[in-house]
Amino acid sequence: METLEKVGRVAKPFGREGELILNLFDTFPEDFDMEEPLFAKIDSLAVPLFFDSFEPRGRSGALVRFADFDTDARAAELVGCDLYVRTGAEEETDDAVYMEDLVGFSVTFGDCEVLYRETIEEPVHACGHFEPLRHYAEAHFLLSPGERGSGIAFESACSTDVLAKNWQNLIRTHVFEKEHKGVLLGAPLTDVKVTLLAGRAHLKHT
Repeated sequence: METLEKVGRVAKPFGREGELILNLFDTFPEDFDMEEPLFAKIDSLAVPLFFDSFEPRGRSGALVRFADFDTDARAAELVGCDLYVRTGAEEETDDAVYMEDLVGFSVTFGDCEVLYRETIEEPVHACGHFEPLRHYAEAHFLLSPGERGSGIAFESACSTDVLAKNWQNLIRTHVFEKEHKGVLLGAPLTDVKVTLLAGRAHLKHT
């Protein structure tokens, strides 16, 4: 499971086109790939922030501009946010069980059970509305039947002019991070293609 490590904080706005001054901690990787996002936790969600520009300022600072935060007002919404990088998977604990640990044990089988799955037969439009205390989000999807055995697939047909790339990536992450339930039996949903059609997002509920 991937984890997040705190590496800095958004200090203040700088300029008129969304530039921000960052305070970088000692934990900020020297070899950080600028194609990768930083993450800001907003209402307990890890929101990815992609760089449009990055200019180091001394040993512990940087002048940056994040994609889709290209105005003073948009950039100001990030001031004070802690910033994180995605780290590797957590190490396995010492109580992991290996095949050689099972040698000598007896194996028995119980009664067979049917593992039910649900799917859809025709395309359907779906929408989600998220409205916590601080911000507003809305997403529209097309759910289409997938090929048998294909599981859950995702693609975006939404322009980044309509919904910023960082929000689209966050939606994709949430599509795959949980097991979705069907409406007939409550069995896991499978063989469905999820297409993002449109969406809206704002860090403040206005």
